[in-house]
Amino acid sequence: MTVRLGGVEPDRPQARRTHPEAAGPTGYGRALQLARKRSGLTQEQLAAASGVSVRAIRDLELGRASRPRRETTRLLAEALGLTGSHRVLLDQASGHVSVDTTLRQMYEEDAASPPSAMHPLVGRERELDVVAGALLAGRERILSLVGLPGAGKSLLALAVAHRHAAKGGGRVIW
Repeated sequence: MTVRLGGVEPDRPQARRTHPEAAGPTGYGRALQLARKRSGLTQEQLAAASGVSVRAIRDLELGRASRPRRETTRLLAEALGLTGSHRVLLDQASGHVSVDTTLRQMYEEDAASPPSAMHPLVGRERELDVVAGALLAGRERILSLVGLPGAGKSLLALAVAHRHAAKGGGRVIW
């Protein structure tokens, strides 16, 4: 959903964006191989650092084994030094954890709450109702606010974040 200040713009179909490393027929194996190569490790070096056998790593990368144990994924991710989105990709590819769970774990401690508004939101009640309503109803997870510079996009986003948090809509990461 895109909200243009001064009105609501109808939904337009958008291409689904996926991370390039998540694509491919072997999912986990491809993600593991790319992460290993990015870190500059051989299969043998990764095996030594993680405690996972070279054969297991090779089988995972080649797609002979496609559902690694949770502990195997944890050991490999730690040995590769994966954090943030790279860790999320490997966890997701393993099939053991949902995106929501992974993101919640990543941001549980470090998320900052939205700051207090310096100015009141004036004349944007309709936009506030539409955007906050979409978030609280669960119809949308990502929204874009577009408009001219100085039109009040940031102030509207801040008001929506406060309303969303106040009504129990979940944690707002600012």
